[in-house]
Amino acid sequence: MPNDRNHSGLVRFDLFELDLKSGELRKHGRPVRFQTQPFKVLATLVSNPGKLITREELRKQVWQGTTFVDFEQGLNFCVRRIRSVLDDDADAPRFIETVPRRGYRFIAAVEQVIANPELPSAPANEKPGPAIPRSEIAAPPKSSAYMFPWVAAGLAVLMVGAISLAWFGQRASNAPRVLGIVPITDDGRQKITNTPYDFLTPLVSDGSRLFFQETDSVHSRLAQVAMSGGDTEPVSTPFRSAQLAGISPDHTHILLADVTSPTVSDMPFYSMPVIGGTAKRLGDFVAHDAAWSPDGEVLAYATKDELDVAGKGGAFLRKLMGGIGIPWWPRWSVDGKKLRFTLSDPKTQSSSIWEIRSDGTHLRAVLPGWNNPSNECCGSWTPDGRYFVFQATRDETTSIWALQEGTGFFRRAIPAPVQLTNGPMSTNVPLPSPDGKKIYVVGVKNRGEVVRYELRKRQFVPFFPGLSASDIEFSHDGRSVVYVQYPELTLWRARQDGSQRLQLTSSPFRARFPRWSPDGKQIALFGGMPGKPWKVYLIAAEGGDLQQLVAGELNEGDPSWSPDGGSLAFGRLPWKTGTVEPSEIYIMDLKSHRVTTVPGSNGLFSPRWSPTGKYLLATRADSSAFLLFDLAHQKWSVLVQGVVGYPYWSRDGSYVYFEDVAVPHRSSVARIRIKDGSVETIADLSALRQISVGWIGRGPDDLPIAVREIGTEEIYALDWIAH
Repeated sequence: MPNDRNHSGLVRFDLFELDLKSGELRKHGRPVRFQTQPFKVLATLVSNPGKLITREELRKQVWQGTTFVDFEQGLNFCVRRIRSVLDDDADAPRFIETVPRRGYRFIAAVEQVIANPELPSAPANEKPGPAIPRSEIAAPPKSSAYMFPWVAAGLAVLMVGAISLAWFGQRASNAPRVLGIVPITDDGRQKITNTPYDFLTPLVSDGSRLFFQETDSVHSRLAQVAMSGGDTEPVSTPFRSAQLAGISPDHTHILLADVTSPTVSDMPFYSMPVIGGTAKRLGDFVAHDAAWSPDGEVLAYATKDELDVAGKGGAFLRKLMGGIGIPWWPRWSVDGKKLRFTLSDPKTQSSSIWEIRSDGTHLRAVLPGWNNPSNECCGSWTPDGRYFVFQATRDETTSIWALQEGTGFFRRAIPAPVQLTNGPMSTNVPLPSPDGKKIYVVGVKNRGEVVRYELRKRQFVPFFPGLSASDIEFSHDGRSVVYVQYPELTLWRARQDGSQRLQLTSSPFRARFPRWSPDGKQIALFGGMPGKPWKVYLIAAEGGDLQQLVAGELNEGDPSWSPDGGSLAFGRLPWKTGTVEPSEIYIMDLKSHRVTTVPGSNGLFSPRWSPTGKYLLATRADSSAFLLFDLAHQKWSVLVQGVVGYPYWSRDGSYVYFEDVAVPHRSSVARIRIKDGSVETIADLSALRQISVGWIGRGPDDLPIAVREIGTEEIYALDWIAH
């Protein structure tokens, strides 16, 4: 709490009042019996609303200077006691959020009560008026006419008091909250669909139906469902693959993009009648997101690192902003005077919500410093403009928050966002209903099932039962395995049969693509903390500290060992690079730590050293081809073209296996023979619902292993009260 000399020592939340000076908790103005230690814990949390208070911080602040043997048991008792008094639920908290293994956060709106200000004294240069002798003061007559001013003054005081009580009471109870949640879909398909920039696609409503995008393996389609729930049905479009963006203000036309290629970030946009019909191209711009203004006369669109506006037909009008990140998810205010949008920073992996006026002035971050690191996006105003609802990720869980907008004498805005949902299911892409009484979201519970391709059955079958993991790699002797647990993205090592598991990294650090050293003693990987660049690291196979190989703030990824174990090849991450950050292949000598650039590798990433040491395999930044670099002759050649990804070498170096999604616009695992370039399809991935992070890898027999998503992604309606 601010250190204000006028602070009364009182704070209010919901129906409660906490007196920090007297050590008393009151509910509806009545004292609540409360022990000293639970009160101190509650006071510490309430004094830091929205902030994670670690268990160690609580130990220092609450138990400092005391002899206390079992701190963990004592703190757990205090939190249980607080929840009992506040009638709070640990699984669906309104007040105290538990951050596993770290601490607690107070999530309700908190009001600081200011004491009455001191009466002003007369200015020093003002002379006092002449004293009036008491004998000269006439006593007023005792008639009702003379009594009226005093009665009126008393009534005025009572009215002001009543108004103040009503205002403060309203302030204490005006925080929005969710009353219930109702499932709308149950079709088992993925609905958190990422675009080539890894952006999310929205839910859209015409007042009676919800439109959304969903995928089954690599096949994406537009779908619809009644807002009350029921069966989902496809929405026909003239495009092989379309990306949903929004709907016209009169609810007659869908705004969508023609996805010409799964790797092309900016696409042409079209307007298509919701009842079906011809899709009309909007202007000649290409973009990755767009939104109509409330009157339908202006179109805001995000292209590369700019946010621009066009006329109703798509003709360019002006540039609003650019050059500070990648804007997306533009949303107009109800009065059309400003836009809010999500801004992604490729270097730090962060996203934040920004605002700009429709004339391009007053660009600002909406919630600077609120979430550290910034990880919020995808906001929309309620139809009355009183709230802005958005999603934010904290401690690996995505929740829905509401920021109050409207103010007035009897309605003061709550200064900080109010959390509406809080696990265990992540909630995403909120859409307020037309009447403002519901918020539609996509609820996600991720879990993976590892599968391997069985040639005899010609299908994928379970592998490593019970393990939800990705990025699996076997050691060179085949006795051990390293993997990334999904969806937490923590690094683990185990025996080949999955026994003797050892955790190597912990959240919030995120790990990807671990690689065994040839001698089996080290593991190379790339990863990073939220809000920080992805970097290449080494870690001992038996555990220990991560060793960052390259300093600086540039993103790096996909390390690959040379067969002798003396060098590592790595690249940049083209979808997370800035305009001045090159995408090239680099080799580090692990003895000298000298880094060299592979000649001619501009525009390439994801290197893979061949088992023989003769070649480096790399992928074009747009995933349109694999290239081979002959290390002896220092020369590149194209190995295969198409839409390709996730390559791995056969153990003898004769083949490269990869995911092929180019022809015939479906996903499969293919392999190409290095000797003559012949390609053959190995396994069909079309029936495999892959996890959102995507991955295929090499099994013990060179045949592919993958991860099947067995979690749920469904649409839900949140019934809420928005005072």
